[in-house]
Amino acid sequence: MRLSAVVPLLLDAAAAEPAGLWMQYADPAEAGFSPSQLTAAHVLEDSLGSGAVMVVHRCRVVAAWRDVARRLQLHSVRKSLVSALYGPAVAEGRIWS
Repeated sequence: MRLSAVVPLLLDAAAAEPAGLWMQYADPAEAGFSPSQLTAAHVLEDSLGSGAVMVVHRCRVVAAWRDVARRLQLHSVRKSLVSALYGPAVAEGRIWS
């Protein structure tokens, strides 16, 4: 698997799972992620000033930047996120609309 894009998910990780209970890959390569591409994604995320970013693959954390346990005010993010993830599959004909 290659990391072609990271969607900055601003989330309340503390509500989803108590702090410290997320399983994490010791090495991103174990999950099929390129460490150099994750570094590039981190540089991009840092330049955007995201509130928090967590990359999760198969229910385990690949990378987390900033304070992912902090509660963030998120309004109307679901529609944009679903469109970004679902739209390309519909456009490619993998999912019928």
